[in-house]
Amino acid sequence: MKQLEAVKILNAIVHLVDSVKADLTLSTRELTMGKDSDLAEYFQDHIRNSLCDPSTRTATFAKDSKFAPIANTAITSPAKFVETSKEIAKHLYKSSDKRISSGAVAICLYSSPQEPKVTRFLAVLKLDPADGFHPVEKNDGKGNVWVEFEKVEDVVPSSREKLLKCAFIRPRPKEVAMDYDMVVLDRQSAGTTNEPAKFFMQKFLGAEHFGDSSDMTKKFYSSGVKAVEMLRPAIGNQKAEDIRKLIDAALTGKSVDIGQWVGNLTVEQTHKDIIAKAFQAVIPDGSFDVDENIAKAMVKKRTFRAHGFQMTIDADEFDDIVKQRTEKDGYDEIILHIPDLKEVAR
Repeated sequence: MKQLEAVKILNAIVHLVDSVKADLTLSTRELTMGKDSDLAEYFQDHIRNSLCDPSTRTATFAKDSKFAPIANTAITSPAKFVETSKEIAKHLYKSSDKRISSGAVAICLYSSPQEPKVTRFLAVLKLDPADGFHPVEKNDGKGNVWVEFEKVEDVVPSSREKLLKCAFIRPRPKEVAMDYDMVVLDRQSAGTTNEPAKFFMQKFLGAEHFGDSSDMTKKFYSSGVKAVEMLRPAIGNQKAEDIRKLIDAALTGKSVDIGQWVGNLTVEQTHKDIIAKAFQAVIPDGSFDVDENIAKAMVKKRTFRAHGFQMTIDADEFDDIVKQRTEKDGYDEIILHIPDLKEVAR
């Protein structure tokens, strides 16, 4: 659902939210857009740009979400699109406790050829207007020509500008593998704890983030290790061990950008793609904050297991103990250099 390069607008409507007048202006008809409409391209650009924004996060509906059934109706019953969009605008306004900034809320149904199994997605875009200027040619009738700027009020963000709040909701059919319901962009929630910053995610969407930092830290480690072991025969033991050490090193930082991390690996692109796909299946956001306590526990020891055998080695001692690892006749041959090896009675 994220990183869509092609988007097609199916339906679009705009409602106005005026927090100063404490009022809503609800449209009774959809926007008229032709096949090559500039307006359709405007919304398509915002959807693509926002989905690709590194600040977006995946989320799931909470059990008591009031928005979930409205969103489901919008997606599954396009014939009711206008009336359902009004319910969305009313719910947004009510959820904000009248503290939402005045502006337009655009509601769109869209599809993408990259997601052929999904008939339509729902987008809710908050378009906060701002004053701007545009150049105007002036002349005094005496041959003197100059350009001045005239103020233009309440201009919605251009397709090149970043939106502050938007949500992209998808249906959850069985054939769609991911476990999240939506992608959310809420710039005003980052780094703040005040109530206005929480209303969009919690009160309006009734959503919670898909996986916390501890979950993502575990999934990064386990998925990375599995991918390395799967690729070990193809890339060799030395390359595999190098990547294993990079997995541990990544978890010593505060956050991990998976795209950047994979891009820096010194293996062939086909192998990078396999590793990236393994991460994408469990960490759809593409980045996460590292849980320090979980990370320390995960990288402290390395455990190897086979039928009838298990070996655990302290990660800090691994290079001193494991001197050689080769594959022969379908078996791993490992040379261990262990001082004072003693059998432990159980």
